[in-house]
Amino acid sequence: MKDTLRLVSSIEGIHCLGCLNRIDSKLSSLGADRVDIDVSQKIVKIDFQGEESNADEFVSAINELGYQAKKIVVYNPDE
Repeated sequence: MKDTLRLVSSIEGIHCLGCLNRIDSKLSSLGADRVDIDVSQKIVKIDFQGEESNADEFVSAINELGYQAKKIVVYNPDE
């Protein structure tokens, strides 16, 4: 079993509930276990199973939706 990892990313361009739902749906379809978007802080936290390199796929998917995301850190939240 792979460890759960958490990606923390900055995100720009979110302005409504539709944006949140769009991003959540896309990330869930890519295998995200949990997506937490803080609009006021412009931060998204994504929990997923896999390797640290998988985080880049989530960041790319957000950018492909038309938002500006940049990876800040990936870590194991259980450690």
